[in-house]
Amino acid sequence: MLYSLVVVAALISYICYLRPLMSQAPLTAVTIIMEMTDEHTLIIPFLLAAYLSRRIGKVFMPVPLYRFLASKNRKG
Repeated sequence: MLYSLVVVAALISYICYLRPLMSQAPLTAVTIIMEMTDEHTLIIPFLLAAYLSRRIGKVFMPVPLYRFLASKNRKG
């Protein structure tokens, strides 16, 4: 029982980590994790984790990293 809870917590934390790296594409992160692990029963916690990480990420960085770096590069 404890092992399965640890695995679920690890997968959810991986989604929270992977989602900002993918230029704010939460559905893509959830799909990748579901395909890698074949855990289709955890779609709701995965989506919830991706949504919350997006909302929290917007507080700290309202402009996506790639757009910020692109605009900084264009300006010189």
